[in-house]
Amino acid sequence: MARPIRANAAATKRRVLTNASYLFSQNTLGGASIRDIARESKVSLATVLHYFGSKEGLYQACVESMYTELEELQSAVGPTFAAGGTVEEIIQGAIKTTLRFAREHRGAIRLTLRDVLDEGEVRIDRRDKFLVPFLDQGSRAMATLTTRSAAELRLLLQSLSYESCDYYNLPNIGL
Repeated sequence: MARPIRANAAATKRRVLTNASYLFSQNTLGGASIRDIARESKVSLATVLHYFGSKEGLYQACVESMYTELEELQSAVGPTFAAGGTVEEIIQGAIKTTLRFAREHRGAIRLTLRDVLDEGEVRIDRRDKFLVPFLDQGSRAMATLTTRSAAELRLLLQSLSYESCDYYNLPNIGL
């Protein structure tokens, strides 16, 4: 089958990644077929395999993409610390921003949590690239507001991060 004249490879790859991320977040790796992903993306099975090599390669690309999306949370929370106010107002603002972000990025959070459940933990490379810098930056920012050290606050921040991901059961608190 010839490539369509106005085909955009980057857009096609992005569409496959978006549809695959959604289907993987709704199902397990085994529950989403590569044929379903190709059908939802309106491409051939060969196109999916061309871009990602295998179902596992596609899944890993989806998870990596979701972690990259979640990196945006750092830039979203940062301004709440610079806004000023009381410690309570700043922390409340950071928590609201985090919960709002979680709601807007449900698929990314669902897929990253599913990956952790499937793997049993965050992969070391992803932990070092995404999670550790986020926790370090957040605990240092919180330490400037309190009398506690960044080391003391890191576990608290990590606990809040995991708890805020459970937004499905949270009541609407006006975010």
